[in-house]
Amino acid sequence: MTQQLYPRCSFRPAFLANIALATVAIVIGFITRSEADTPIATKKHPHGIAIPSKKAPDAAPPAPLPEAKGTKIDKETYAVVFAPVGECKRGSECTATIRLETKGEYHVNKEYPNTFTADTSGAVQVEFLPKDPNAKAKNVFSKNGGDFLVEPSEKVGVMHVRFKVNADSPTVAVINGKLKFGVCKPGSCALAAENVGLTVPVK
Repeated sequence: MTQQLYPRCSFRPAFLANIALATVAIVIGFITRSEADTPIATKKHPHGIAIPSKKAPDAAPPAPLPEAKGTKIDKETYAVVFAPVGECKRGSECTATIRLETKGEYHVNKEYPNTFTADTSGAVQVEFLPKDPNAKAKNVFSKNGGDFLVEPSEKVGVMHVRFKVNADSPTVAVINGKLKFGVCKPGSCALAAENVGLTVPVK
């Protein structure tokens, strides 16, 4: 009878089981890596169940509009303030006012043809709308045309500047021009002119 040189291994079943587990782990790792390399929009569950794509991040909020900036003049006999009235939206009529307030014994000369002439050289995106539809110059606002109103006290006069901003304009509209007006005190009157400007945020 031949003698057995090596004893039979009692741990063989456990050894085979370990090999089987290792093989399964390798297969699972391969599938996991394959899914990780798959684009999110096309990734699918291995059993054919669709996996929802991740939601794209929300877009950044729009930058806030700049603040309106207008001329403010403060002199011994009068003050002038150029400011917008409410919000300005593209394609809609917008309004700004030039407020003239006299000081001391002075009052607004309501007989003088007070005017505001807007500069059109750098305001391509702005369409000016004087109250008088028959105005020869569309960039001229005047007392005679109904744009300049004097309060009963005659201490304050307000020029209403109406305009429209084109749809393809930038986020601000710039209005520059010259205001001509008269002020009086008992016994004498004087004429004055001031360069004024306004930057208006546009929605």
